[in-house]
Amino acid sequence: MNYRLLILGTIFLFNPEINILDFLPDFIGVLLILRAVTPLSPLTPTAAEGVVFFKRYAVLSIVQLVAVIPMLSVAGSDPAFYLVFTFAFALLSLLFIIPAYRSFFSGLGYLAEKNAIQVPRAKIHPFLFSSVFVIKKVLALLPEMVYLYIDDENVYDVALYPLAAYKTGITVITFVAGLVLGLIWLVLTIRELSRLRRNAALNAALSSEIAAAVHFLPEQITSTVSSLCRLMTVSAFLMLSLFIDGIPVFPLFFSSACLFGAVRVASRLCPAREKKKERLTLLSLLVGLISFAAILFFNFRYHETALMLFSRVAASFILPALLHAVSCVFFILALRSVFSTLEAVVREHTGSYWESSFFSHNSSAAKEKSALLFKLRFGFVSGAVLAASDTVAYSLLYVLPLYQIVNAAVLLLWAAYMSSVYAAVRTAVNEKYADRKRDSV
Repeated sequence: MNYRLLILGTIFLFNPEINILDFLPDFIGVLLILRAVTPLSPLTPTAAEGVVFFKRYAVLSIVQLVAVIPMLSVAGSDPAFYLVFTFAFALLSLLFIIPAYRSFFSGLGYLAEKNAIQVPRAKIHPFLFSSVFVIKKVLALLPEMVYLYIDDENVYDVALYPLAAYKTGITVITFVAGLVLGLIWLVLTIRELSRLRRNAALNAALSSEIAAAVHFLPEQITSTVSSLCRLMTVSAFLMLSLFIDGIPVFPLFFSSACLFGAVRVASRLCPAREKKKERLTLLSLLVGLISFAAILFFNFRYHETALMLFSRVAASFILPALLHAVSCVFFILALRSVFSTLEAVVREHTGSYWESSFFSHNSSAAKEKSALLFKLRFGFVSGAVLAASDTVAYSLLYVLPLYQIVNAAVLLLWAAYMSSVYAAVRTAVNEKYADRKRDSV
C-alpha cells in the first residue's frame, strides 16, 4: 500500500468549503487515495466496499465542481439556491465519504488482526474523521442559513432576506474555524499514517497478501481491459466542447483526468511501460486545470464586456486562449500515449493463440486485429484534429460563437464512434480468453 499517495490524497480533504466551493477539489485527493488503497480490495470485502464508496464520492466531487456554474446562474435570481445546493451536496457527501473511510480502516484492522498484528487507534481514527467531516459540512452550510428567514412584510422589497447582511461575517468565522479544525485533523492523520507506514510487520504482511492475490488470470486481464475501455469512453464524451456564459461545460482537464486513470489502470498489465505515460497524462491534467482557472478569471472579469464589444478585451483574451491552446497540445500528447497502450492491448490480448503460425497468418482473427488497430489509429488522428478544433472553438467564442456548436456536434459523433471501437476491443479480449478457458477444459 502506497502511504505517500494516501497522505497526499488526505491533504485535499482537510480544507474548509464555502457553500459548494472547494478550493482543493476532493476528487483529486480521492483518486490518489484510491490508487493507494485499491490493492487491498481483493483481500477483504470490507476494503472492497470502501473502494466502491471512494469511487462514488470521487464522481460526486466532480459533479459538485461542475455544479458551481448552474448554482451561480440560478442564485442570481434567488440567493436561497445557495442553501439548496449546499445542503444537497453536504448530505450526499456524508453518505459516501464516511462509509468509505470507515470501510478502509475496518478492512485494514481486519487484515492486521488476521495476521496477529496490533494496530492502535484503528477504531478511533474513523470516528475522528467522521466527526471532522460532519463539522466541515455544517460550517459550510451555516452562512447559507441566513436565507431561511424571510421578511414576509417586505416580500417585494430588496430586504427579503434581512439576515443576508451578516453572511460575510459568518462566512469568515466559519471558514477560519474550519481551517483550524482541518489543520488539526490533518496533522493527526499524517502522524497516524506515518506510524502505520513504519509498522514493518503490518506492511510485510500486507505486501505478502497483495503479491499472492495478484495473478494475471484471464478474468483479471478482461476486467482490467474493461475498466480501461470504460475510462476511455468517458474521456471521449467529456471532450464535448460547449460553452455556457463563456465557461466550458466539460473542461478539458476532466477528459485528461480520465486519461490519467486509464494509464493507471493499464499499469496493472505492464507497470514499467506506463510510468512515463503517467507523468505525461498528469502534466496534461495540471495544465488543463491552469487553463480552466484562466478561463474562469477572464469570464468573471471580462465576459459581459466581451459580449458587447470584444475588441475592448481582445488583449486580455490572449492569455486564456493561449493557455487553452497549450492544454490542448498536452492533451493530444497524452491521448497519443494512451492510444499506444490500447494498441499494445490489441496486439497482445486479442486474436488467436495460433495466429503466429503460417496457416493462420490470414485468419479472421488476424484480420480482426488489423481492423481494430486501424480503427484506433484513425480514432486518434480524428480525435487529435477535434482537440485542435476545440482550441479554435474557444478562440472564436466571442467572434463566431456558432462554430462551437458545429465542433460539439462532430465531437459527439466521434465519441459515439470511439465508444463502439472500445466496445469492440473489449469484446475481442473477452473472446480470446474465453477461447483459452475452453481450451483448458
